[in-house]
Amino acid sequence: SSANYWKAGSIGVNGLNVYLGAAKTKSIIQIWFSRATSASENHAGIEALQAHQTQLEEALPDYELEWRRAPATAMVEVIVPEVGYGTEPTDSELDEIARIAGVMATKARKHKNEIAAAMDEATP
Repeated sequence: SSANYWKAGSIGVNGLNVYLGAAKTKSIIQIWFSRATSASENHAGIEALQAHQTQLEEALPDYELEWRRAPATAMVEVIVPEVGYGTEPTDSELDEIARIAGVMATKARKHKNEIAAAMDEATP
């Protein structure tokens, strides 16, 4: 199908989600910090997770993690090239994308109390 597929799952912290989506020729997996009220909370959250950047990188050695702070939100993103809704992905390619999302969610969940505390502390 030519429709983008998007999935989202909560990590157990308000404003912290894992997203998995496809563009035509790439797939995107993100841990997204998206509390509606506050950029400072989202940026504090990504800082708390980024303290464990090495753990995430070691868990996904074949991929580059991009740590991004937008004006209101923040995200950690992995892009898998050549696998998208226009590339007719194989089951093993889709399994790999699901695996990456699972690893990212598991690592974020492992530190969720610390992330939640950082975000709550940054509440304006």
